[in-house]
Amino acid sequence: MMVPAKRAWALALSVATCVAGVVVAGADKANHAPSVRLHGGTAWLASNKVGQMTLFDGASAEVAAKVPVAPPRTPILAAQLGPVSQVDQGLR
Repeated sequence: MMVPAKRAWALALSVATCVAGVVVAGADKANHAPSVRLHGGTAWLASNKVGQMTLFDGASAEVAAKVPVAPPRTPILAAQLGPVSQVDQGLR
């Protein structure tokens, strides 16, 4: 009668170990912001979540400006040519 109980505990332990391994392996992939390599210029980045464009200065690696362009959670289409950025609200 002890053998089935030992097998049940061994099975429970192996399942718990596998679940813990999956959690640890996936933890390093959660909520990583993309990295952007900036040099001497500037870059406009669109944020659909807050509905704004943000101007980053590559020389100082700081935010130079934030401009609201759409209501929050509105799809934003943006393009940049040199220092100029064009923004359009996406289709819903």
